[in-house]
Amino acid sequence: MPISAFQKSLIFGVVLVFIFSSSFLVLWSLVGSQPLGHDEAVYLTEARSWIENAPADEFGIYRPIGMPGFAWFILQLTDSEKDVRMFGVFFSAITLVFLFLLFQRTASLWVALATVLLVGTSPLFLREAPNFLNDIPSAGMLFAALWLLWRYYKTAGQSKAIYIAAPFTALAFYLRYGAAASLGVIGIMSALILFPKFVNKEGSAFPPLGKTIAFFILLMLPHLIQAFQVYGNPTGILTKSASAAGREYLGQGLIDFIQWLPYTLAGPLVGAAAITGVIVTFVILFRKNLRQNHEGLLWLGAIGIGVFFLTGLLIHAEPRYVFFPVALLSGVGISGIYMLLEHKPKILHAGFMALIMLTTLPFAAIHYQQTDTFFRAKEQDRLRNVYVQASEIIHNDSIQEKSGCAVWAITTYRPAVSWYSECNTLKVADPQTFRKQLPSHQTKTMYSIVRTTSRDPQITPENAENFGVSLTEIFRGAGEDVIVYRINYQKPGVPQYIPNQAGD
Repeated sequence: MPISAFQKSLIFGVVLVFIFSSSFLVLWSLVGSQPLGHDEAVYLTEARSWIENAPADEFGIYRPIGMPGFAWFILQLTDSEKDVRMFGVFFSAITLVFLFLLFQRTASLWVALATVLLVGTSPLFLREAPNFLNDIPSAGMLFAALWLLWRYYKTAGQSKAIYIAAPFTALAFYLRYGAAASLGVIGIMSALILFPKFVNKEGSAFPPLGKTIAFFILLMLPHLIQAFQVYGNPTGILTKSASAAGREYLGQGLIDFIQWLPYTLAGPLVGAAAITGVIVTFVILFRKNLRQNHEGLLWLGAIGIGVFFLTGLLIHAEPRYVFFPVALLSGVGISGIYMLLEHKPKILHAGFMALIMLTTLPFAAIHYQQTDTFFRAKEQDRLRNVYVQASEIIHNDSIQEKSGCAVWAITTYRPAVSWYSECNTLKVADPQTFRKQLPSHQTKTMYSIVRTTSRDPQITPENAENFGVSLTEIFRGAGEDVIVYRINYQKPGVPQYIPNQAGD
């Protein structure tokens, strides 16, 4: 008995609900209450500053404004480490849904399921998704935009769902400014690969795409206006973002990414699938009949390669930065092998999909267990917990001071110190820089957090006289490698510092 259209839609809806709910439950089971990481604390302190006017020194203009926007909403309800990470769990589950929809449209239902299973159980996804971070949520919005763009292309412009692509792409950008590179590559590859065939489609409709682009530009206006106000040009913030990425030389990230394939970047299965995706893309590119019949795979593969290359070229390497292109190339790799079997008996198709899924399951169990162990270890990380304890000591010590507090500490833990202490956090440079900072903080209660094993500049009892201060110890962590000193501005016998005309 044939299945009706309604039954097909119902089954399809059940599959989507299953993907979302199962991934949500798995990720939520991994979420821990470990102290906030560097970027998590940066976004949350900025959101809290909107609510309470608390300090948020670590949030630079190059940081995406969308993350503290979501954090502002979450902080209205809760500020616990575990609860705020619900953001990552929710959007990561949505990301897998959009990844499924994309490859279900461009390849097949079975390819889409295999891709979601492979990517969704990779160590890269499992370790990054249960955090308050932006890389995977931004990638999910890009998957959604690609899915809508492909629907528009296949219907010769008749699909009005393309209009929704504008808020998806804008959200991807506002969550992660690095998505600008991905959007540029998507635009170029779409123009080179899809546009020529789209023009020749009978009854092609261009107005919906034009309206979508106009809508996207409208949504980008707040960013463009801010960039003009601060830097005088529309790309100023993006340029600042790239310069803050921390690469030592052009292409540093690309070399690291390539060295990490196939295992370190995202696990052995995803790494192998992504490498296969690169091969499949070039095979399609140089075979005319394949270019004509599989333009979707060529399009996605070209986007994946382009974004991977451009990201590695511009920034230092962290695996999460290339989740988007690696996930795309993994799907293309699976699709390419499936494509080779398209003229073979259906049992080969089913056998290949079954082989992928059966191979993935034991790796999935191993990756889940390793990730769970990883997060539980973070919860017990002594140094992180000592910094939290030190920050809370500072908070309790300074809470009676209406003028606020200021902390000088090493770079690594400053955002977390800011979150837990609710103080201004500043980097220790040299005595001259410190003295220039003092006028704006001397009415506050001031502290120095010293990590005894660090070689970074710090204000310690040994060099306090050089800074024109004296120190009073108020906390010494277990292991005695983290010490908190209250800074006394005027050391006995040392004249109070008064800035001179040169501003020294």
